[in-house]
Amino acid sequence: MKDFIAFLSIFLFLVACRDNTNDDYRFPRLVSEQSIPITSSRQTSEPDNPRNPLDSAGIIHNWGLQDFVTYSQTTGDTTRAGKDRFLKSFFQKQFSVDIILRSNTILEAQILNDYHAVYKALSLSSQAKKYLEMIYIRVDAIKSLNEFAYFKADIAKIEEQILKASIDEKEKRALLSTSSIIRFSAFYWLNFARTNEKAVTMGLLRKIAGVITGIAADGTSALYYAFTRATFFEMVESSIDMSIVCGYYTGGFKLY
Repeated sequence: MKDFIAFLSIFLFLVACRDNTNDDYRFPRLVSEQSIPITSSRQTSEPDNPRNPLDSAGIIHNWGLQDFVTYSQTTGDTTRAGKDRFLKSFFQKQFSVDIILRSNTILEAQILNDYHAVYKALSLSSQAKKYLEMIYIRVDAIKSLNEFAYFKADIAKIEEQILKASIDEKEKRALLSTSSIIRFSAFYWLNFARTNEKAVTMGLLRKIAGVITGIAADGTSALYYAFTRATFFEMVESSIDMSIVCGYYTGGFKLY
């Protein structure tokens, strides 16, 4: 059954990537993030990379994730239905957009089983695949909960190469959005695993493994939907959804 789910997930992945109707107006071109209204009062700009023109993807990811945690801790609601209601309301309230929720249990299961197989199934140019592989190699190389500054610098270098690369604009946008989400996700989960009282009792290796899986899951979900009919906001929503599921629901970290 496990092998069947893996096969079906990859099959759906390939079909979705061939049937790409993600029109430009549904996904921002390579312009300043100011084209996406960002009004959250964040405590730090540490994860930011102003050189990435789609850094709003990561900003919104962490904003929505933190707001969900606050919602869940306040209401006691940890159900998937509650998560879905919150995410739909979040994008309506903050951006006045009515999104289609992109929760996908088959994709979720495959990402948790082997996120490498999922992103490698994408129909990308060889050069785009090279940059994507560089990003995931760096995620897999995390060895400490205190290395975010080094992680950010390494990802920013890859983003600079992507910006200069002669690849299809759609691939470039997808890679830059994904790398932004991965960078912001790393900031969130490394801090959580290092400082949150619900995580400090876990063994170091278990925490690092959970962090790596969470970061990779967020980025892989975003990458998948960047190549389907999803809008920019729906792509980001999918990464928040995956962060909640892989980090809190099935990843071992506790909301409270």
